[in-house]
Amino acid sequence: MSASYDAADVAMQLSKAGFAGCLTIAAGGLPNPEMIKRELARTHQGFRLRMDASLPFSSEARHMIATLARHYPPEERLRPDLGLTA
Repeated sequence: MSASYDAADVAMQLSKAGFAGCLTIAAGGLPNPEMIKRELARTHQGFRLRMDASLPFSSEARHMIATLARHYPPEERLRPDLGLTA
């Protein structure tokens, strides 16, 4: 995830190109990597997905998540399916 693209954008481009391999997503520090994996697997079924917690999640991405979280009321931030933190 960056200001320009995220894993969903990469997955979409791979799908368009007919990619049939395995997309590995850097998940170290992600609040809810399995939620992201489930959503990507649901929308992009032509390849395998792997979340790797040993690959660091960028500080830019963590900042973007924290910024997005502010737009949710506190009770929504605690929902595990959103992957946000209070």
